Amino acid sequence: MKKNKKRSLSILLLLTLALSGCGSSAPNNAADSVADSITYSENAASEEGAAMEMAPAEAYPETQEASALAAGSGTAQLASDKIIYTAAAELETLEFDETVDAVYAMVEDYGGFIESSYVSGTNYRTNYYGTGGTRSADFTLRVPRESYGSMTNALSELGNVLYLSSAAQNVTAKYTDTESRLTACRIEEERLFAMLEKAETVEDMLAVESRLTDVRYEIEALTTTLNSLESQVAYSTVTLRIYEVAEITERTVEKSYWQDVGDTLGASLSGVAAFFKGFLKYVIAALPVLLILAVVAVPAALLVRRRKKRSDGDK
Repeated sequence: MKKNKKRSLSILLLLTLALSGCGSSAPNNAADSVADSITYSENAASEEGAAMEMAPAEAYPETQEASALAAGSGTAQLASDKIIYTAAAELETLEFDETVDAVYAMVEDYGGFIESSYVSGTNYRTNYYGTGGTRSADFTLRVPRESYGSMTNALSELGNVLYLSSAAQNVTAKYTDTESRLTACRIEEERLFAMLEKAETVEDMLAVESRLTDVRYEIEALTTTLNSLESQVAYSTVTLRIYEVAEITERTVEKSYWQDVGDTLGASLSGVAAFFKGFLKYVIAALPVLLILAVVAVPAALLVRRRKKRSDGDK
């Protein structure tokens, strides 16, 4: 009986050390179970307390390594910085269909892929000019990091670039920390499997399995984070929006005072010319109606004038 209690206490002490390995705490019921078991076995452990306290550290030295890694004291360093590059651009084009096709071809040439795309209308080859509307397209492109600069510089080949921004985020520290925590959790997982094999009571088994579930969940979460960071570092992201326009936007250039006066005068003369053009157009359009009115109005006017003369003669 005394031997079993000692072995149970050894398992629980190992579990207590493992709780600090991943930096996450076990469930409350497991922690309470461990505390109660330690209190229950206090008298049994008093005879060989020193030996029992030293046994876990000697048997599982990796536990100390796991705690050190979780505390951020690991010496693993990345060979190069982990940098995430992103860009956003807007451009306009007169040839919408050809530009959309060029986007697909460009991404393929640079060894990337299209993460998402949206083009207005169910068939982007349908021309909407007849309905008075214009089309647009949105792309999220992923290109290898080594092709990022060439890709962004080549956007001007697709159309008139209205806007282009670029950003770089260094995630080396986050990557290293996540990698260290993942290593610590995997070491703790191995220790927990070893403790589970040595557990002899249901209480010990439940406590170890509860902690093992938490560690596995954290391993999965940390692995997902690492994979996401690696993907974002390896493939840069370019967000692209394309507008279909009837006329390309001209670049604004700062003008001198007399150039501004000349442009204003030219605009005024153009307005006058446009007015007379519109007036002449209105007259020509109304000419058939005016002819009809003349045919009806002239005889009527002559008849009225003749009756007026007769009336004056009778007087």
